[in-house]
Amino acid sequence: MSRRSEHLLHSVHELPNTEQVIAWYHAAAGYPTKATWIKAIDAGFFATWPMLTSKSVRKHYPESDETTKGHMRRIKSGVRSTKEQVQEPEEVSEALTRLAELRKKHRDVYVQVKEASEIIYTDQTGRFPVTSSRGHKYIMVLVEIDGNYIAMEPMRSKETAEMILVYTKIIERLKKQGVHPKKQFLDNEAPK
Repeated sequence: MSRRSEHLLHSVHELPNTEQVIAWYHAAAGYPTKATWIKAIDAGFFATWPMLTSKSVRKHYPESDETTKGHMRRIKSGVRSTKEQVQEPEEVSEALTRLAELRKKHRDVYVQVKEASEIIYTDQTGRFPVTSSRGHKYIMVLVEIDGNYIAMEPMRSKETAEMILVYTKIIERLKKQGVHPKKQFLDNEAPK
C-alpha cells in the first residue's frame, strides 16, 4: 500500500451499492436498532445524510453483532420477592396509615421574609486596549445585591471628577427604580 493511499478519506458516494451505504451509515450512527433508526429518519434527524431513507433501511438493514450485543433483551429480575410476607400487627398498620396521611401534600405555601440588605458593590475595569469612538477608556460596574441588578457606565478617565459623575449617574438610575442603597463595598483603588 502506498503512503498516499493511507491518508485518503472515503466518501459514502464512492461506495458501490446501497447496501454498503446503509451499512456504513449504520456504523456511523452508532449501530442503532432498526425500529429506532427508522423512527429517527422519519422524524428528520438524518435529513442531511444523502441516500439515507427509511425505505432503504428497511430493505438493506445490516444485522450486526454490535446492534445485537448493545440491545439484548433481558428477563427482568427483582420484580417479585421470594421472601415470605410477614403480617404486621394492626397497630403498626394503623400508625403507618396515619403517617401517610400526615405526609400527604395539602397545597401548603411557605413564605420566608428577608430583610433587604440594600448593599451595592462597585468596581472599575482596567484600561481598554482601544479607546471608544466617544473617548471612553474604562467602565464603572455596579452590582445591587437584592435585585440582582448590574449597571455599567463608560468613563473617559479614572480621575476623581469623572468617577463622581459616572457614580452619580448610576446611583440616580437606581433611585428612579426605588432602590436606595445603605451600604457600599468599593475596590481598593483610589481615583487620581
